[in-house]
Amino acid sequence: MNQLRFYVSFSMVYVLLGLIAYSVSPSDLVPPIFLPLALTVACLQVYGRKTIPGVAIGTLLLLSIQAFEPLQVIAMTFFEVCMAGLISFVILKLIKDRRPSEDPESAIKFMAATTLLIWPIYAGLGSSLVCIFIGSFDSFPALFVHWWQGDVLTLFLASSIAILLSGTEFKPGSKENNRWFFKSLIPSLLSVIVFVLWSSGLFSFPPHLMLSIAIVLFVLMISTRCLSLFCLSATIIALCAEYFNHLGVGPLGGFEGHFWSFSATLVVAGSGWFMIIILKRHDIEIELQTATAEKAQSEASSTKIILFDALNRLSLTRDNETGNHILRTQHYVRAIARQLKNLLPVNDQELNEDYIDAIYLAAPLHDIGKVGIPDSILLKPGSLSDEEWETMKTHALIGENVLTSAGDQIQSRELAIASEVAGGHHERWDGSGYPRGLNGEEIPLSARIMAIADVYDALTTERVYKNAWTHAQAITEIKQLEGKQFDPIVVQAFMGIEDEIIAISEKFSD
Repeated sequence: MNQLRFYVSFSMVYVLLGLIAYSVSPSDLVPPIFLPLALTVACLQVYGRKTIPGVAIGTLLLLSIQAFEPLQVIAMTFFEVCMAGLISFVILKLIKDRRPSEDPESAIKFMAATTLLIWPIYAGLGSSLVCIFIGSFDSFPALFVHWWQGDVLTLFLASSIAILLSGTEFKPGSKENNRWFFKSLIPSLLSVIVFVLWSSGLFSFPPHLMLSIAIVLFVLMISTRCLSLFCLSATIIALCAEYFNHLGVGPLGGFEGHFWSFSATLVVAGSGWFMIIILKRHDIEIELQTATAEKAQSEASSTKIILFDALNRLSLTRDNETGNHILRTQHYVRAIARQLKNLLPVNDQELNEDYIDAIYLAAPLHDIGKVGIPDSILLKPGSLSDEEWETMKTHALIGENVLTSAGDQIQSRELAIASEVAGGHHERWDGSGYPRGLNGEEIPLSARIMAIADVYDALTTERVYKNAWTHAQAITEIKQLEGKQFDPIVVQAFMGIEDEIIAISEKFSD
């Protein structure tokens, strides 16, 4: 059913283009661009050999409508089908799965094969058929050259149609694509208008000025990287040049014959075609590299989250705190860090969004070192002896060493910050903390933020050895410890978000 729909659609468009070509292409003035051939070549590039039956159906219908004699209809249909088969063969042999509209090497091979081999055969056989029909070969040389030139220009139209059919250049629908398309259309329209007016003699620019304008417009057309529009505008420019040349009008009227003006136009248009393909392929490669990088980054981010989740679960298996303690302190830390960012100087680059995200991810691992503490101490219901307390305090260094080792292996900033948090959240601003007795800004910022979040949560939640304090009682205690246990600027940030702290505590209550 899909194939039948394709043949119906193809043949209808083929006939329509054929009727247009027969009615508006005066063969005595311009090379006869046969629009159905452009459609055929484009569809052979995009859809392959299944196009050939559509050519047969379309040719039969078109020639029948044009009132050709039955023998002529049969002969021309056979001729068009054979040529479509030849073009298909060249496409399969030379370019295989690489489209000429996307690959410079394939474009060059296809351009050379069609221009120097297929089109001469097509023009020669076609001209011979026409001469047979009219009963004279006197006009064969002129008809051959005329036909061949028209087929070469047809190739530009075919390239444009192939790109539009394959959707590799312009996919209508989104506002962004529509804006891009109309923006790309501007230099092509300017080029056509300027060249048409100059070719007709309405612009009296001297040749050197026209050359300068042409170079600027050509660069603008290249910069849009819209191959289909470029090919269309190049074809229109070439046709207009031929038209006014034959009429003897404008600056091109001084040429004797149209072959050299046609050839010059073809050289300019052809080089532009390949240049645009190269630029376009460069864009495609950049897009692929960007997509690959984004995929790798996404995979790395997923792996990182999985790793931290696994470490969190490991930490909880050896911690007598609840899972909600982890969630509360994690959100406290992020809220404090964001408020602290507003208090610090603008030129302080340490506390940026990446750092805040990293400390949020790292916070749940602050007590992971407890996995190295014996059950007899970690789970002891009563008070710890001095010796047991010293062993308990080693959890800070155990956690720091484990996370530092892991962070060094995979070069993770989050693990490095987690190591700082684990090793430093029991240090005190006045230097009386553990495990190293650091003081002031010797303590990592992440650990200073974690310390106040951990203490606040410990004060405001019920434990086996105490009742939960109220928020007001905890705030009073933290203020008393400002400059002793806690960094004053971190305390100030904490006090500035009391409402948010209360909301987090209620949202993740035990």
